[in-house]
Amino acid sequence: METPSVPSATTCDLIDRYGVLLLDAYGVLVHSRGAYPGAVELIQYLNRSRKPYYLVTNDAARLPSSTAIRYQGFGLDIDADRIITSGSLLLNYFAEHGLSGAKCSHIR
Repeated sequence: METPSVPSATTCDLIDRYGVLLLDAYGVLVHSRGAYPGAVELIQYLNRSRKPYYLVTNDAARLPSSTAIRYQGFGLDIDADRIITSGSLLLNYFAEHGLSGAKCSHIR
Protein backbone atom coordinates (compact mmCIF):
# COMPACT_ATOMS: atom_id res chain seq x y z
CA MET A 1 0.00 0.00 0.00
CA GLU A 2 1.36 3.37 -1.00
CA THR A 3 1.61 6.10 1.63
CA PRO A 4 -0.39 9.16 0.59
CA SER A 5 1.69 12.26 0.07
CA VAL A 6 1.17 15.27 2.25
CA PRO A 7 0.92 18.54 0.34
CA SER A 8 3.60 21.02 1.24
CA ALA A 9 2.77 24.50 2.44
CA THR A 10 4.90 27.40 3.53
CA THR A 11 4.16 29.48 6.61
CA CYS A 12 2.96 32.27 4.31
CA ASP A 13 0.61 29.81 2.56
CA LEU A 14 -0.95 28.91 5.90
CA ILE A 15 -1.21 32.52 7.01
CA ASP A 16 -2.99 33.42 3.77
CA ARG A 17 -5.27 30.38 3.87
CA TYR A 18 -6.91 31.01 7.25
CA GLY A 19 -8.82 33.99 8.63
CA VAL A 20 -7.48 33.60 12.17
CA LEU A 21 -4.43 31.75 13.44
CA LEU A 22 -4.15 29.92 16.76
CA LEU A 23 -0.54 29.31 17.72
CA ASP A 24 0.54 27.01 20.50
CA ALA A 25 3.02 28.88 22.63
CA TYR A 26 5.24 26.39 24.48
CA GLY A 27 7.24 24.12 22.24
CA VAL A 28 6.22 26.04 19.11
CA LEU A 29 7.13 29.70 19.65
CA VAL A 30 8.93 29.55 22.99
CA HIS A 31 10.81 27.18 25.26
CA SER A 32 11.92 27.65 28.84
CA ARG A 33 14.90 29.86 27.90
CA GLY A 34 13.39 32.02 25.16
CA ALA A 35 11.93 32.16 21.69
CA TYR A 36 12.65 29.58 19.02
CA PRO A 37 14.51 30.72 15.90
CA GLY A 38 12.10 32.50 13.55
CA ALA A 39 9.44 33.15 16.20
CA VAL A 40 10.27 36.85 16.59
CA GLU A 41 10.15 37.36 12.82
CA LEU A 42 6.85 35.45 12.54
CA ILE A 43 5.18 37.60 15.20
CA GLN A 44 6.57 40.76 13.60
CA TYR A 45 5.14 39.64 10.24
CA LEU A 46 1.72 38.87 11.75
CA ASN A 47 1.64 42.23 13.54
CA ARG A 48 2.61 44.14 10.38
CA SER A 49 0.04 42.27 8.27
CA ARG A 50 -2.66 42.79 10.92
CA LYS A 51 -3.54 39.12 10.61
CA PRO A 52 -5.70 38.04 13.56
CA TYR A 53 -3.80 35.54 15.69
CA TYR A 54 -3.87 34.25 19.24
CA LEU A 55 -1.49 32.24 21.36
CA VAL A 56 -3.03 29.37 23.24
CA THR A 57 -1.43 27.76 26.24
CA ASN A 58 -2.51 25.35 28.94
CA ASP A 59 -0.47 27.34 31.47
CA ALA A 60 -3.14 28.20 34.04
CA ALA A 61 -0.61 29.49 36.58
CA ARG A 62 -0.02 32.84 34.84
CA LEU A 63 -2.35 35.63 33.82
CA PRO A 64 -2.31 36.64 30.15
CA SER A 65 -0.74 39.96 31.21
CA SER A 66 2.21 38.30 32.97
CA THR A 67 2.56 35.81 30.10
CA ALA A 68 2.72 38.72 27.64
CA ILE A 69 5.45 40.39 29.69
CA ARG A 70 7.42 37.13 29.72
CA TYR A 71 7.09 36.70 25.93
CA GLN A 72 7.98 40.36 25.37
CA GLY A 73 11.16 39.66 27.32
CA PHE A 74 11.91 37.01 24.69
CA GLY A 75 11.53 39.65 21.96
CA LEU A 76 7.97 38.66 20.97
CA ASP A 77 5.73 41.73 20.57
CA ILE A 78 2.54 40.03 21.79
CA ASP A 79 -0.17 41.86 23.73
CA ALA A 80 -2.04 40.19 26.59
CA ASP A 81 -5.31 40.32 24.65
CA ARG A 82 -3.79 37.86 22.15
CA ILE A 83 -3.07 35.23 24.81
CA ILE A 84 -5.62 32.59 25.71
CA THR A 85 -4.66 30.52 28.74
CA SER A 86 -6.62 27.62 30.15
CA GLY A 87 -7.03 29.66 33.32
CA SER A 88 -8.42 32.67 31.47
CA LEU A 89 -11.32 30.55 30.20
CA LEU A 90 -12.54 29.76 33.72
CA LEU A 91 -14.05 33.16 34.55
CA ASN A 92 -16.64 32.98 31.77
CA TYR A 93 -17.26 29.27 32.40
CA PHE A 94 -17.94 29.90 36.08
CA ALA A 95 -20.23 32.84 35.26
CA GLU A 96 -22.20 30.88 32.64
CA HIS A 97 -22.72 27.94 35.01
CA GLY A 98 -23.59 29.86 38.17
CA LEU A 99 -20.32 28.98 39.85
CA SER A 100 -18.96 32.48 40.47
CA GLY A 101 -17.66 32.68 44.03
CA ALA A 102 -17.83 28.90 44.51
CA LYS A 103 -14.94 27.17 46.23
CA CYS A 104 -12.93 25.00 43.90
CA SER A 105 -9.77 22.96 43.90
CA HIS A 106 -7.17 22.39 41.24
CA ILE A 107 -5.72 18.89 41.08
CA ARG A 108 -2.57 18.51 39.08
